Parts: sequence; structure tokens; C-alpha cells
Amino acid sequence: MKDVTHVINYSIPRELDSYVHRIGRTARSGKSGFAMSLVTQSNMSLIPRIEKMTSSRMRRQTAQTS
Repeated sequence: MKDVTHVINYSIPRELDSYVHRIGRTARSGKSGFAMSLVTQSNMSLIPRIEKMTSSRMRRQTAQTS
């Protein structure tokens, strides 16, 4: 896959290396990209580990429900 600009994750795999590889597809060859992850409360504990692995901060937003 070339020139992937966006990755949307509907779940975070327990194998964080797989997650980092997946989101890395948006930033090949020095390009920038966007990755969004839908995270349940039970997976929130994975976020600090992901941030540490990627040396970046994830912006948190809460989905509105009707």
C-alpha cells in the first residue's frame, strides 16, 4: 500500500507492535498522516504504552451518544 493518508482503528490489538506498524503506514518516506483509534474504557490502559512506543501524545475526545 502506497500513500496511505488515514488509518482508522476500530479496536487496538493486544500486540502493540502490530498497532504501531499499522499506524506507521500513514507516515512512509517522511510523509505525514492521520490515525484515529476508537478505544473502549477497558483498553484505555494501553494508551500510555502506545504513547511511549510512538513518542507521541494521542488527543482524546469522547464520542457523543444519542
